[in-house]
Amino acid sequence: MTGVEEIMSVGFVGLGNLGGPIARSLVRNGFTVCGYDKRADAVEALVLAGGLGATCPADAVRGRDVLGVCVVNDAQVEEALFGPDGALTAEWVPRYLVIHSTIHPERCVEIADRAAERGVRVVDAPVSAGTFNASESGQLTVYAGGEADDIDAVRPVLQAIGRHIVPMGGVGTGQLAKLANNIVSQMTCLGIGEAVRMGVAAGLKGADILAAISAGSGRCWYAEGWPAAWMDADGQAPQAASPDLIAVGDVPGRVSGVGRNGLKDLSLACDVAAAHDVEVPFVDGVRQILEDRLRARGFSIVERVQ
Repeated sequence: MTGVEEIMSVGFVGLGNLGGPIARSLVRNGFTVCGYDKRADAVEALVLAGGLGATCPADAVRGRDVLGVCVVNDAQVEEALFGPDGALTAEWVPRYLVIHSTIHPERCVEIADRAAERGVRVVDAPVSAGTFNASESGQLTVYAGGEADDIDAVRPVLQAIGRHIVPMGGVGTGQLAKLANNIVSQMTCLGIGEAVRMGVAAGLKGADILAAISAGSGRCWYAEGWPAAWMDADGQAPQAASPDLIAVGDVPGRVSGVGRNGLKDLSLACDVAAAHDVEVPFVDGVRQILEDRLRARGFSIVERVQ
């Protein structure tokens, strides 16, 4: 398969902060997309963008070539695929399942084995953003794990949402790459928060600190993107981006839940490292900091890491 004309129809489960923009990018690129989310307003947003709404995962996949899944964690992927009205329990199943959720690599392999019993091929394709609007503009980086022929078959779908498609190996290797990326990402995020805290305490403005970092060797996604994300209603940069909010990744109106999902991803990374007898003390330390700060803000940690 070499083009959008050969895979025209996509079912999609999970239309949240990331899945919603991905599904709408597919619509803009000529795919027929039928989406499901537990939140009715998320489904409505897809319909307004030209997509179709579904009543459950099984409904979303009916008659579709490909199913994309972009929910939060392992448990939600399991429910979407194999729970009541799950997409892979329906009479009609897709030819390909593309998992955009960041989950345990071993879980992807288990899902691929179960999907194969229904004749469904699996590509794990978690994504990363290089800019704050990457998901909206189809500029994501996609880490693809699966058989080469399967990745090629769904490549038109992946190219509609990402500018970089990075094949990593067999099923589950896309997840490994995403976890490696998020180790660096989350540690950088915490470092930015502490740099701002130090500078503000010493009398600098938060926006100036971020600009200074962006002009030097510390240049990174967080330092460059946060000033715009923190502009107030009048378009003015704030005196100081809150280091506590930076540390857990909650940016009003722009990014929500980076730290909460980051905790999940770092927990997965620590689990993978332990399974291979690799010590990752820095990673585990950042994981603990995120967990402590999220607990202090009243979030349920169990719900975030399952």
